[in-house]
Order: sequence, then C-alpha cells, then structure tokens
Amino acid sequence: MFKKTIKHLFLSAIIAISININSFADNDIKARLAVLPFNNITSDKQYDWISQGFSESLTTAFAQTGKFIVVERTQLERILKEQTFQKSGLVNEKDVVQIGKILGVDKLIIGSYQVFSGNINVNSRVVDVKTAQVEKNGAISNKREKLENIFELQEQLCLLHSKAFDSEFSNLEQAKVSIATAKTKTSLSVYELYLKGREQFFRFNPEGFANAVKIYNQVLEMEPDYPLAISELAKVYSKIGFQRQFHGQEYKSYYQKAIEYGQKAVKIAPGFAESHSGLGVAYIKNGQPKLAEIEIRKSLEINPQSSENYYYLWKIVSENIDSDYVKKAIELDPHFSAAYNDLGMLYAKAKNFKKAIEYYNLAIKNNSGFAFAY
Repeated sequence: MFKKTIKHLFLSAIIAISININSFADNDIKARLAVLPFNNITSDKQYDWISQGFSESLTTAFAQTGKFIVVERTQLERILKEQTFQKSGLVNEKDVVQIGKILGVDKLIIGSYQVFSGNINVNSRVVDVKTAQVEKNGAISNKREKLENIFELQEQLCLLHSKAFDSEFSNLEQAKVSIATAKTKTSLSVYELYLKGREQFFRFNPEGFANAVKIYNQVLEMEPDYPLAISELAKVYSKIGFQRQFHGQEYKSYYQKAIEYGQKAVKIAPGFAESHSGLGVAYIKNGQPKLAEIEIRKSLEINPQSSENYYYLWKIVSENIDSDYVKKAIELDPHFSAAYNDLGMLYAKAKNFKKAIEYYNLAIKNNSGFAFAY
C-alpha cells in the first residue's frame, strides 16, 4: 500500500523548494487553527481509534499548506490533559469555545462519525472561537464513504473545510494536502494499530513508551516499510534513552536504535517531515548536533509549522535569549513549557532573576506537571 504514495514524493520535493525557512519575518497574518479529536457516535467502541486519525490527518494537512498556524498533537494533548477535558466527545459548544480560547486559536474544527455496514458517515464543522458561531461555509453534513476509503475522505474533509476561510486552497496548496493525507495510506488494520501506538506514545511515561514500541513493531510485522511507524520508533527510543540517562541507567543502545530507525525512515520516505524530525531528535540525544541540524532543517522545509523543530534548532544553533528560533517556537505554541523553562534558566544564568522567575512561572502555568521549573 505504501507504494501508492511514492508518486507524491517527487512533488513534495518540488514543494519544499518554495519554502524559505530562514525568513522569520512573515508579514501575512495567519489564522490559528486546531482540530479536535472527532467524536465516535457508533455504539461499537472498536472504532474509537478513528477519532485521532481524523484529528492528526487534518492537522498535518492544514499545517503543510503554510496558510495557518496549526496546533500540533503534542500541544493539544497537553491542554486536554491539563484542563481535564476528555479526548473525544467534545461536542458541547461551551466546552469547544473554552478550549479554543485556552489554545489561543481563531477557529476549531470539530466533528463526529458513525461506522455501519462497512461505511463511515461524517459530520464536521468549523467554529469561530471569537463569535462562538459555526461557519456556514465549509460545514460538512452526512458525508458518507466506504470505510476502506477513509484516507481519501480525510483529504476531502480538509479541502471542503478550506471554504470556511477567506480563500480556498490554490492548486499548490491542494497538492500539499494530497501529499499530507496520502502518507498515512495503508491497510485499515495497519492504520488502526499505528494510531493505537500513537495513543500509547502520548501517555509520555515508561509504560506508554514500552507499549508503543511493542505496537509499532507489530505494525512493521504487517507492513515492514510503513514509514510513520519507523519514524515513531526513532522518537520513542530517543525518549526511552533520555529517561534511562536521567535515572543513571544504560542508555546508549537506545539512542543507537533511535538513529537506526531514523535513518531507515529517511531512506524509505525522504519526503516526510516525520522521517527527518525523528532522525534529528535521535542525533540530538546522541550528541551529534551538526547532523541533527541538517535533519531538523529538512523537516521544517516540508512542514514549516513545527514548534518543536524550531525549539530544537534553538538548542542546537543559538541557545540565547533573543534567538529568532525560540521566538518562532513560542509563536507557534504559546503553551511551550520547555521553551519557557529554558529561557528561565538562561535569565537565571545572566543573574536576571526577576525575568527567570517570570519564565519559570509561565512554564508551570502552561503545564503544572512540568517538574523542571519548580
């Protein structure tokens, strides 16, 4: 199934050429957007995994058009957990608007789906956070497809929702959407398993990481060259290695595994941002900043809306208070606790303790569980 996406890779390389990531002075005011997990209204809960599938696919697609500042999955997970909202079922308009205000977005995409007799029926809409009104343009009602066509459906939803904004997507932007949604294409069973692995990864604890490794390896048993699972293994082994290093345990073998999976992901899917970011993070953890910078920059060429990648560039290239990289990271993610914490550390080092406390407090405010800021 992955072979079906190969035709998009050459186009993605051409698209990347048009992006200048060295320019931070973007005069265009971009709308801030978030896609909430869709609500499964099917009585059969075995289809809960589809909820995050819609959210992740639409988030990636909108981000890669370059027209929006889109809240990433990691940001959304933090906010939902911090504010004790459920991951799915966020259909209450009051809750939706509250979440939108906390995220600092202009618009939210919310939706629901029902699976029956091999078909999937989707309803979704765009909510203006300021007015708390549903946009009339771009609303989708009872969009029905065969479940096996879910990947094509995700692309259709993104293009239809674009009508809720001031201008529809250009041909180039539509091509970017096509590439972003095509990269997930595989069998339904593999996609389901992959998303379940993602759920475990985002628990961000040793048990979740261990479960994610197990599930991703099951994915690769079914489809050995599925690039998203391979790039995720690079990231999860980096996380495990860091935790083990922090606790004084053997960690180098885990960083080495992270690099091996990252290199494999880049070889299989060089046009995927996730491939390069996974390898870049592995190089960072392994103390290879020059190689890390190359991969992180390649990832940003493909997806210039990644706050984490700008944060990593800051740590690698110019970790100072006035760096454009950290400013861009916080612009894309105003709730970036790690960035606030590290700025606090720099101010403390400069003996500007008033500013240091200010940034430590911002780290804690945006993530009360962020222990490093205490």
